[in-house]
Order: sequence, then C-alpha cells, then structure tokens
Amino acid sequence: MRDEEGPAVGEGHVTGLDVAYDDERDLVAAAAVVLDARTLDVVEEATAVGRVSFPYVPGLLAFRELPTVLAALDALTADPGLLVCDGYGLAHPRRFGLASHLGVLTGRPSIGVAKNPFTFTYEQPGSVRGASARSWPGARRWAGPCAPRPG
Repeated sequence: MRDEEGPAVGEGHVTGLDVAYDDERDLVAAAAVVLDARTLDVVEEATAVGRVSFPYVPGLLAFRELPTVLAALDALTADPGLLVCDGYGLAHPRRFGLASHLGVLTGRPSIGVAKNPFTFTYEQPGSVRGASARSWPGARRWAGPCAPRPG
C-alpha cells in the first residue's frame, strides 16, 4: 500500500471488475464497469473474452483471470480510478491475490472483495523474500459473506 493521498471522497472513478467462465469452450470473459464515485452513474463499460491460459489451481486464480481482466481495462477510454475486483488482495494465503496483482500491474489503487472464503488452510509464508507456504484443501480459513481488503 502506498503512503500517498488519493482523490477526495466522492471524486474520481471506481471500476468494478469480474470474470465468468465458459468451461465447455474453455473461455473466460471479463467485464469492467466504471462508475462516477460521487453519483455512482455508469461512465463506461468494457468487456473482453479470451482463452483460459492457466490451469485451475486453488489459490492461483489471478493467473487465470489477469490476462482477460487487463484486456477489459485496456478497452476503457475513461480513467478507471480505484479498481474493485472479485478476489483477495493482501488477505490471500500467499499474501498476494488478484487485487494485489492488479494494483502492481496497473499502478492503480485496488481493493479485493471476495464473496467466497478460501476452502483450504495454509502455513504462513516465512518472512524471507521468496519464502513459500503449503496449503491443504478442505479447511475454511474465513466464513463471512464478504471480505473487502486492500490490494
């Protein structure tokens, strides 16, 4: 997270991002909707469709979704402002979920709002750069309806 001032409350844009899969055709579709932060009026919408280029691996969905989400963002002509995506940010077990990836790759502020809890447990990664963690399918880490976190 950056230590810099953002826009004043109610100024600028907020962009919601989400994806959907067509498993039969091996496609992923991404949508980006830009809202005016003050009025919540829709400023612009964009979509992108692409081939799924990364296998399904729990905890690594960002690698499946990012290429198409970035294509949808690139299709926008309006400044997207704050990015809000369906996924985790810093609350990810590996401390770097979809919202974090989006923030780094776009240079924009990002927030992940996960509607589904993780369904596996994990060991905390070590504090040394490059440390990794093991995960175990089947256990729940968090059980609330939604978990907004900064990217």
